[in-house]
Amino acid sequence: MRSREPSGPRTSPRPPEPKWRAHDLALLGLVALVPALFYRGTEEMFEVPKVALLVTGALLLAGWAVAGELAALAREGASAWLQGVGARLWAFPRRDPLGAAVVLYLLSAAASTLASPNPALSFFGASGSTAGLRTALATAAVYFAARALPGSARVFDRIAAAAAIGAVAAAGYSLVQLAGLDPFIWSGTARMFGVTLRIFGTLGHPNFLGAYLAMALPLVAHRAEGARSPTTRAGWLALAAVSLVSLVATLSRAAWLGFAAATLAWIWLRRIGPPAAARRGDKAARSRPDSRRMPAAAALVILAGIALPLASSSLRPALVARVRQIADLRAPTNQSRLQIWRAGLRMAGDHPVLGAGLDAFAVVFPAYRTPAYWHYEWGATPAKAHNEAIHILATQGTLGAGTALLVLLLTALAAWRVFRNAVPGVRRAAVSATAALIAFAIQDLASFTVVGLGVLAATLAGWLAAAATDSAAGKPTPPRPRPLWAMALVAALVTVAMGPLVVRPLTAQLAERRAGAAPAGGPEWDRALAQAEAAAHYDAHDPARFALERYCRDQAERDRGRRRTLLEEGLAAARRAVAIEPQSGFWRLYVARFQADLARLSPPGASAAEVSDAVYGALARDSANAQVLDDGGNALYQVGLRGEARALALRSLRLYPDFAEPLALMGMFALKEGRLADGTDTLVLALRRDWKDARRPHASAWSNLSVAYLAAGRVREARDAAAEALRLEPDSQILRDNLARAEQRLSMGSVAGDSLAAGRP
Repeated sequence: MRSREPSGPRTSPRPPEPKWRAHDLALLGLVALVPALFYRGTEEMFEVPKVALLVTGALLLAGWAVAGELAALAREGASAWLQGVGARLWAFPRRDPLGAAVVLYLLSAAASTLASPNPALSFFGASGSTAGLRTALATAAVYFAARALPGSARVFDRIAAAAAIGAVAAAGYSLVQLAGLDPFIWSGTARMFGVTLRIFGTLGHPNFLGAYLAMALPLVAHRAEGARSPTTRAGWLALAAVSLVSLVATLSRAAWLGFAAATLAWIWLRRIGPPAAARRGDKAARSRPDSRRMPAAAALVILAGIALPLASSSLRPALVARVRQIADLRAPTNQSRLQIWRAGLRMAGDHPVLGAGLDAFAVVFPAYRTPAYWHYEWGATPAKAHNEAIHILATQGTLGAGTALLVLLLTALAAWRVFRNAVPGVRRAAVSATAALIAFAIQDLASFTVVGLGVLAATLAGWLAAAATDSAAGKPTPPRPRPLWAMALVAALVTVAMGPLVVRPLTAQLAERRAGAAPAGGPEWDRALAQAEAAAHYDAHDPARFALERYCRDQAERDRGRRRTLLEEGLAAARRAVAIEPQSGFWRLYVARFQADLARLSPPGASAAEVSDAVYGALARDSANAQVLDDGGNALYQVGLRGEARALALRSLRLYPDFAEPLALMGMFALKEGRLADGTDTLVLALRRDWKDARRPHASAWSNLSVAYLAAGRVREARDAAAEALRLEPDSQILRDNLARAEQRLSMGSVAGDSLAAGRP
């Protein structure tokens, strides 16, 4: 008589799980802590600490692998060890095709780093980006560490739990922000309608927070489905609900789309059947009451996560507006994205093979800036293309884009192979892992990868690759012994490597933060900024920051000798910035400003020809930037090149007819040429136009109008204009003097004309 097939899942004994080793715990620590970490002691408080932690962890992971190889070398001898290494390398593409694709991508990134206009910047990562070769190598180490683990359901459960720790920190802190209870005061936060705070949690930006939660939610759902008790399941579902509330409240459209795609994928992939031999086990698993209730529980969580933010009177208008903007190509944020994407594609066309340089998008972008982009973003220069595919194509060329596509396709292939696995638990884990990676990929179409997202994506891809090649779904690999001498040697190597890779970049950031806390231009400020510049010699922003401070002090300085010193120090710093980043029009404009002021000293410290060369050099690299046009025109006017200055102002007016600054510049020119009525009327018109929140030029226009009114005997109006200028720039001594002069004239009742002294404060 034939025995009856068992009704439940197979009960064959599971292979024993390997003991967790130090490098496994380091991997899980990175998954849990990288998205949660921030540090207010660095200038950039989110990505820089996260990258430092990631690189430190990657060095530890690499050191563990090196220690194993050193032990094998000592045990087997050089000849046998070399033969073994050769055999492993030969078999590597067949054993781990996804890992081989990751190596090819790293090689393309290294080639783009060498071809970069600033290779050191491409290695360490650009300011505000930190996505250089160092970060790519560290993220790849995370992939290979995850790939070395068994591709079992229990390993995936631990990875999901580690990701949930990051989600708890990110979502929990974001709800504190949403409730207005954040103990910290943040500058530069993203807002909707200028009022509604877009929460950013521990990720530093609403888009990154939303993207991380969209990736984490399928993993949380997996843990909820596998929970053994109702209480544990309720806890996981509560975390899912809180994460979803935070995700909705970020107002991140890319993250919303990523989560929607992940949800649809999760539903669809759960319906993909395994081979016929395994269907009975899956059917039995799905027949359990807990499995049947899971879709209903997930639906309730999604409804609650959407309904709660909609119930908030402060969030509801922003949510409705944000939803409408998703498909509205006329929305300013969408138009800005389209302009960046077009610039990225043109950049890729000009650098087809290796791209413009790894993480060098911001360095090269000014040459591709258009008036349309400037109209939406003013003088902002994007560090990323806000579309990962376009960004890779622009910065790494077709070589980088091809290898990245290969990584994507082989990840999908690994996932598909796991879906056909006969072990139901592994298949369910793969569904959640794939859904999380789909959320990551979809949001990247309108955003970019940061380390909190990259670490989780690399870990999930590594687990999928392991599960795809491990038919036993958990077959342990015997651990290699690592003697104390090998660990000591590796510890020394890791310590040495941390100096340039972790400590030095952190030193620059800590110094920049100290400079930000010190009085600008004071001895401590100077020392801190000099230390930052020395530690990050590849970053032009530190010398440019020094130059700008010297320029501002020069404008308020009355002693001619001290002015010359300030201008010469600032000019030297501006030239250092140009030497680091010659593609920047801004830094060349700084040179022109200093030279224009030096040219007016006696004896002159620069010539009109030098000013002209600097101005036109800036325009050649950033021709659509109104700031370069306007400040360049002002510099030319100061050295007597009035026709060229007026031509630049008119060019700026033609490009940006609604922008106030070029019209105000024309008004100032008229006043300096003695055309009082023309200058006054032009300034009045300029003050009614859009200033794009440029406070200093706005204050300068009011100050110049005050001078014009005073010269015309309109003393009361002169006083009011001077007061408005000082309101915009309360720290300006020149504006205080203007107001004092107007008030003095008003108290005297005088209406006599004044000599004109129009200019920029």
